[in-house]
Amino acid sequence: SCVDVGATCQAAGDPHYVTFDGAGHHFQGKCEYVLVKDCLLKQFQVNVQNIGGSVTVTRAVAIYIANVGVIVMKQGSQITVNGIAVTGYPYTVPADGSRISKIHGRMRVYLVNTGVVVYWDGAHFVEVTVPVDYFNRTCGLCGQYNGDLSDDLQTPNGTVYHPSHPTFSSSLMSRHAYHEFGISWAVTGNNRLLLRDTELCQDSTAVPDNPCTNQPDIAEAAETY
Repeated sequence: SCVDVGATCQAAGDPHYVTFDGAGHHFQGKCEYVLVKDCLLKQFQVNVQNIGGSVTVTRAVAIYIANVGVIVMKQGSQITVNGIAVTGYPYTVPADGSRISKIHGRMRVYLVNTGVVVYWDGAHFVEVTVPVDYFNRTCGLCGQYNGDLSDDLQTPNGTVYHPSHPTFSSSLMSRHAYHEFGISWAVTGNNRLLLRDTELCQDSTAVPDNPCTNQPDIAEAAETY
């Protein structure tokens, strides 16, 4: 018999996102965003900080674990647990036994109480795998893990955006959908895990141009990821 092992979401390159259900979208935001969280029991949350100019990349990843604290991973594979630097691997988080390891240059965090696994390459690639227990429980830029691609671009207030195609698209309609969906998941105030409360986001209400159309050299580099 088949066993459902869960689902995986990725953010890579400039960034290209692939949701748990397999939908693809682009979002050129410059702020801190909710990549994925447990929207039912609030057991965990993964935030990302994106920086750049006309093209942005993920600079840092923060993992909130309920009743444990925050694990922060930055470019160059710098990791802290509740503000204390991790200097040796594998490392076990004292509060709950979650494990941090380094595999082929990539950081792997296993949240022992939830079964969630987060990979970070120390540069621009982040991947989150959730077990089947989180079916119908996730939200954020990784979408809703429910097997339905059509509702993956759902904002915190319940609005669902529909791009012109369920996978990556550069049409104006799709760019608008991606942009509005993306900025809806920006994190503000004391809910931030990476940016200071007073730091301003650089998100715009205007739909950005497609950087891959205007800058072919960037497009070529982005497609390698």
